[in-house]
Order: sequence, then structure tokens, then C-alpha cells
Amino acid sequence: MNGQEAADGMFARGVGFEEQSTQAPRRGTMFGTLKEAVGGRMSTHEGRDDLVARKENAQLMGGTGGEGNMEKGNHEHVENVEITRNRKLWVYFTWAMTFWMPSGLLSACGRMKRPDVRMAWREKVAICAIILFLWFVLLFIIIGLGLILCPKEYVWTMDDVTNINTAKKSYMASRGDVYDITDFIKQTGHGNSRNRARPDQLSRYGGFDANASFPITARAACPDLVSDTRDPNYLIQYPVSGASSNIDEQAGVYFKHSPQMDPRSEELVSRDFYWKYFQPTMEKFKKGGVVWKMDWLNTMYKDQSMQWLVINKEVFYMQPYIDAISYAGNTNDTYNFLDSRFEALLNRGGYGTADITEDWKGLNWDASTMQTNYDCMRRLFYVGTVDNRSSVRCLFTNYMLVAFACVLMLVVLVKFLAALQFGNKSRPSPPEKFVICQVPCYTEDEESILKTIESLAGLEYVDKHKLLFIICDGNIVGSGNEKSTPRIVLDTLGVDPEYDPPGRDYLAIAEGSRRHNIGKVYSGLYDFEGHVVPFMVVAKVGTPEEANRSGNRGKRDSQILLMSFFNKVHFNLPMTPLELEIYHQMRHIIGVPPRNYEYLLQVDADTEVMPDSLSRLVSACTGDQRIAGICGETMLGNESKSWTTMMQVYEYFISHHMSKAFESLFGSVTCLPGCFSMFRLRSSNGKPLLIAKPIVEAYSELHVDT
Repeated sequence: MNGQEAADGMFARGVGFEEQSTQAPRRGTMFGTLKEAVGGRMSTHEGRDDLVARKENAQLMGGTGGEGNMEKGNHEHVENVEITRNRKLWVYFTWAMTFWMPSGLLSACGRMKRPDVRMAWREKVAICAIILFLWFVLLFIIIGLGLILCPKEYVWTMDDVTNINTAKKSYMASRGDVYDITDFIKQTGHGNSRNRARPDQLSRYGGFDANASFPITARAACPDLVSDTRDPNYLIQYPVSGASSNIDEQAGVYFKHSPQMDPRSEELVSRDFYWKYFQPTMEKFKKGGVVWKMDWLNTMYKDQSMQWLVINKEVFYMQPYIDAISYAGNTNDTYNFLDSRFEALLNRGGYGTADITEDWKGLNWDASTMQTNYDCMRRLFYVGTVDNRSSVRCLFTNYMLVAFACVLMLVVLVKFLAALQFGNKSRPSPPEKFVICQVPCYTEDEESILKTIESLAGLEYVDKHKLLFIICDGNIVGSGNEKSTPRIVLDTLGVDPEYDPPGRDYLAIAEGSRRHNIGKVYSGLYDFEGHVVPFMVVAKVGTPEEANRSGNRGKRDSQILLMSFFNKVHFNLPMTPLELEIYHQMRHIIGVPPRNYEYLLQVDADTEVMPDSLSRLVSACTGDQRIAGICGETMLGNESKSWTTMMQVYEYFISHHMSKAFESLFGSVTCLPGCFSMFRLRSSNGKPLLIAKPIVEAYSELHVDT
């Protein structure tokens, strides 16, 4: 017996419906607690919890006669499914995220009476929590990571200080610190009682470095290095008058706050005026520090031979000291008080860079001597720190974001260029391949269904080589419709309203008693504008026990119905009564053996296809045998209906015209749209593809946890 005869011979019997249940029905119970959520469906059969997976066969009645009637109450069964480790972990995480919401409150206020509905709500909240966490991670990368790698510093360059010098805002610098003197200028009482400083005089400090106005004596700054015999009257100050030509230009303008400058002033009598009076007074006006760019420091050090030196990222202006120790008036080494080993380091004539940190650490001196010299330099010659704001560490996040932006822009550009491949191409001649056009329907209105059917019938393709296969998912009346969806489809195709074929049983993609479903098969020819196209309609009407949404099992069930049918045709497997009825009408009424169909075109019931679309898809698959699935461009048909549809135009252009065109350059598309795609049922050498057993079984998963 050949495969064709075997398939025809199976029409007289069905599988999965020939035995009657001999076991009493057991109903599963699921409580809205964490224990039941993790444990899954539980049964008290034989007095114990049975969490071991035991897939019981659907002991259903009928099938041989085709009516599919079942004895009410005897067709329900329980499937105890072993809960996977991943599912348990997900449930624990879900409850950890939503423990604060009692199930009783969800039931009372949220109108979620069923435990599975409450669990679904908790899972959605957990998913939102994950999304929110990822948002925070992204914000951390954009903002927080930069602050960790390069903490915010309140620093200014001298150029910044110079530019902040107006009546509304005025800054000045002094010994490496920046002060906002805007309010200080406006205060009264500066100076002594006989010589008050006016605001216009104080405003001269704005935008400048005021070191020349607040000199520090060497003995006061370095008591451990400058002895009383070297400077008994606290007169040594840097820069030394006459020793250096690089004198601060503001020195002759500012009032010089030197010790003994005004004996009438109690403050100026103090030799520690800077630390005792200036710093405490100006501390509340301090804004930050002065920074210097390393490139500028190296230029001054190497090209200008100026002693701008860096030690541990601190900047010291040592030129006044070099000028003083080289001064002809430096008799008896009066101005030489720093360690001689360090002075030798200063006299290397611009060798290397301005950063002498390693040389400083490499000097052959003890820690105490090094610290004493450092403290002295810190008080006398410190002018700020190195500006790290332009370092790789501080600019890393900026570089990273720019790199990400460039990659995204490059991808968008490449996608746009890839979309240009959808230009005007020559229209291919229609290949003589048999194609079945599957249209799943649910609650679409009459206008949408009519447009879809007419567009499929009007395809520029050989009429007898295409079959309209419409599956109505349930005997349901959609919102705004006056008739049920099956009735709308049948009336559109011109089926006699009096014709009522017998119902046929089949196993649906559902759980428990809902696995049993009944469908009715209609077939005929549809005449549209000179096209006479064969059609078949499968109306899932449900069992007599179903009162609400009878027959409805979902779109996946409608797709599996046809995939499973062709799988059984290919492998000569036993069929359910509904599949046998489909085989019979396709083989004997439509007149095309099911094995002849090579492609499956899946179109939604609200999609209108272009006349040449099927020819182009089949031609592409015929020209490249490696293609297992293919899709075309999809666009909105009501883009001007509302603001939402207008925005969806952009979404469709990105996802279809750009993304899929870009992916196709690499020979594969990650996701084909369910509204308009075509798949190859089997390869040219007869190997099953879409109808292969692993694909059908994986897509037929019954137990969907979420």
C-alpha cells in the first residue's frame, strides 16, 4: 500500500478518541500561595501530593462517528507536571518582588478572584521591576560610573577665574584656592579705622591671583628650615626684590599685607597674618581649587625654562626660589634653605617633563627631611593641582557614550542603505508551486475579513495552485459585529447558510478538558474578479459543554492544526477525525493531494496583500533553496486614522523596511512577522522543515507557566 492509499484508508478512523475513560475525574486546585505557586498543579489522589509528571491520555469519547459528543463530566483529567528548577527560582523571585501585596487585597480590590490571575499580575510586576532595574543600571553607566571614575571637582583654571569678574559675580585666586568675593566686596569694615578699603578698591582683586597682596615670609612658612639667625626680622619673602624679573604685575596695585606693614593694625602686626586672619576669614567664601593643564605646564617648563613643577599632581611655582638662589645678592646662601639635593634637581635645565614626582621620591633623603621640605614648599610655592578633567579616566564615559552613539548611527545608516535594496525590481513570472494561504480569524469585523479574502483571491498567481485556508478560532461574535466570525467568513465566501457539516474531534493546544475540541470543515470555490480560487474553512465550534467562547483555543492552536496535519501527511501518521476530514476535502473535493503543497503563507485576517507579493516570495524561495522562511515589507493601511497609527508608521518602517532588510544582508532574519510571512513546508529533496517533528512538538507545548 503506498502512502496515498494509506492516508485515504485512515479516513474511516481517528486516533486519540477511541477509548472511554475508566478513571474517575480529578480536578486540580491551585492556591494563591507561594507553596502552590512553586508546586504547580497538585492532586490528592491516593492520599499524597503527586508532583511527578504523569501525562494521562485524553480519555475522550466519540471520534469514530465524527460528531464528537462526549459524556459530560467524564472527560476532565488532571496533568501533574513536575516544576522545573528555573520555574521555581522565577516564582521565588516573583514573590520576593511582590510580597508587599497580599493576595486577599488583590482578590478584594483588584477583582482577581483566580489564583492564576493573581500570579500573572505578580509576574508582570516582577518583570517591570527587572526593567526598572535595567534602567537604573543604564543610568549608572551614563551618570554614576563617570562620577566614580572621576569624582566631581570644584576647580577652575586661571582663565576661568579671569572671566568671572563682573558686578554680579567676582572670583579671585590665592595660593591654589579660588574664592567668591562678590559678597565680600560689599561688606564694610575692611582695613583699619583710619584707612578703610572701599568696594572699588577691593573689586580690583576680581579675576586675579592675589598672592602678591598676601606675601608670606620664609621664616614663618618654614620654621624648621629658616633659622632666626638667617632671618631674625622675618624679612625674606619670595619673589625676592631685584632677584626676579618675573614679578606679579599686580604687586604694585594691591595693598601689601606684610607683617609690620601697619603698626596700628593689630592683625598686620602678626607674623602669621595669612594663616591666622586671611584663611579663617576667607574660608566661607572658598569655592574650590585652581587647576593647571599638564600640556601648559610642560610648555612653560621645557620651552620657556620656567620652573613650573608637579609633585604628586600638585603644582609648585619654583621660579622665584631659583631666581633668588641664583641672585648676585645671595651672599652666604641667605636664600638657600631647601635641601641641596632638591636644589640640584631644580637645576637640570628643562630636562624631562614638569612632573618630577619620581625624581622627588628617588632623592637619597630620609622621610623626615622630605616631609619638612615638602611642607615648606606647600606653604610658599603651591599654586594648585593638575587638571585631570581631560584625562582618559574622566573622559572614559564620554568616549564610551560617543562610541555607542557612533555604533548606533552606523547601524541605522547601514539599515537605511540596506532598505534601498527594496527598489523597483522586475516582476517575476509566477512559479507553478502549490501554496496554501492560511488566515486565522478571531473577532475581526466583516470589512477586514472581506479585504483580506479578496486580496488573497486577487493575487497574481495561478488560481488552482493556491488554496485559501481560513481557520475561525471559536464561535465568537466580535465587538461591533452582528454575526459570529465563522458566519461572517462563510457568508463572504458564499457558503449556503443552510449547510451544516458534522463536527469532527481533534486535540487542541490546551490543558485539561479543553484539549478536546470540535471543528467543522467547509470547502468550495470563491469567485472574485475573474479569479476562481479554492478555499477551505475550519470553524472551531467547541464541545457542547462549553458555554463561554466555545471552541476558542488561541492563534497558536490554529497554526499547529495545519502544521500537525501536514506533518502527519508527510510521515503517514494516524490522524484525528478533524484532520481526516481536512484530508478528505482537500484530496477529493479541492482535488489537490496535500503532499503537493510546498509553501505555507500565513496572513492575518486584517492584512491586505499586494497582487504581486506571493509571486515575489515564491520566486525568491525557488531561486534559493536555502530559504526556509521569508517575509515582505509591511505597512499600515490606516496610518492617518489617529496619532497612534501615525506613530506606528515609524515603528513599522524601522522594524520592517530597515531592520529586516539589514538582517537579510547576512542571509537570515531573526523574526518574521506573523501578519505576512511564508514558510517552506519541506525542502527540495523532501526533508521536512516547518512540519518537522521537533518544530511541531516544541511549538505544541501545552504547559505555559507565564
